Amino acid sequence: MKMLFDDGRVDEATEVYKEMLRSRVSPNCHTYTVLMEFLVGTGKCGEALDIFFKMQEIGVQPDKAACNILIGRACKSGETSFMARILVYMKENGILLRYPVFLEALETLKATGESDDLLREVNSHITAESLCSNDIVEAEVDGNEKFR
Repeated sequence: MKMLFDDGRVDEATEVYKEMLRSRVSPNCHTYTVLMEFLVGTGKCGEALDIFFKMQEIGVQPDKAACNILIGRACKSGETSFMARILVYMKENGILLRYPVFLEALETLKATGESDDLLREVNSHITAESLCSNDIVEAEVDGNEKFR
């Protein structure tokens, strides 16, 4: 499904999902994540949230990978209210963001002028000191050549 969505073949991807349901194949967290990622990327955050809550109702819990993917997609789309809903779930379930996704979310919130309090609560293990020391990491290779 992901390859179909990524290739712009939305109708085919949707048909794969519907065929799963018709065949009584239960979608797993990955399947739901692919659907939600596409929806957020196309500005359909309400529909993505519906799926997010529906999957939990039927016993499929969003995992760390799903949350990181959804936060990352929300950042790319500037969907901070969607991001906040996922962060609340993460806080309630003790799920942490990967450091690069945390930084992306932090930048998105700064760019929109929104508070990063919830983001920092979810990821309280990341301190201001660690942010400053990891902003730019340089390594010398072959004399003076540097990578960032």
